[in-house]
Amino acid sequence: MSEHDLRQAIVALCRQMNASGLNQGTSGNISARYKDVMLITPSARPVTA
Repeated sequence: MSEHDLRQAIVALCRQMNASGLNQGTSGNISARYKDVMLITPSARPVTA
C-alpha cells in the first residue's frame, strides 16, 4: 500500500466513524505507521468533505 493509499484509507475510516456515531464532532483520531513515519489525524479538528 502506498502512502497516498493509506492516507485515503484513514480519511475513509474517519468518515465511517463519524457516520456511525463512534466519534462525535472533533473527538477521536486514527493513526497508522508507514515505513518510518506515523500518519495521525489531527486532534480537535472536524473531518470535512
